[in-house]
Amino acid sequence: SVAVGTSQILIAAVEALSPFASGSERQNELLSRRLGIFLRHTPSDVILIGDFKSSPNSRVYRRFEHAAYLSNAAFGFGLSRTWDAQNPFIRFVMDHVLYRGGMQVTKFSRLILPGSSHFPLLVDFAIPEPTASFARAQSASRSSLLSDATD
Repeated sequence: SVAVGTSQILIAAVEALSPFASGSERQNELLSRRLGIFLRHTPSDVILIGDFKSSPNSRVYRRFEHAAYLSNAAFGFGLSRTWDAQNPFIRFVMDHVLYRGGMQVTKFSRLILPGSSHFPLLVDFAIPEPTASFARAQSASRSSLLSDATD
């Protein structure tokens, strides 16, 4: 978890099991369910990054997205095929950046990492400044806490 201004952002990474591994479907379902529940109950903003080994149409991906109220950072920028970087003809959308909160995606791009089977993703987020009324409410809340502590 990182603090950016007055915002608290939980950043989590995930790597699902290969769909070709024995028992991976069940394990990936459990991973998405448990992580989804954890993230749903996290009060802070969230960024979830990783190799989901699944497309946006898959059940595992949709569970991550919907269970934790996440949005895909690629929305509005086009889906980037991130795997298999070694194959110039057949590539799939497997890596994702999902987020929730007051931030906005300002840039989404796919980079090149020589030697990797995946293309890395670079996402820029804008985090809004708190409004004056929010700052006053926080200040009042702190004052109240301080006066309660001294009573």
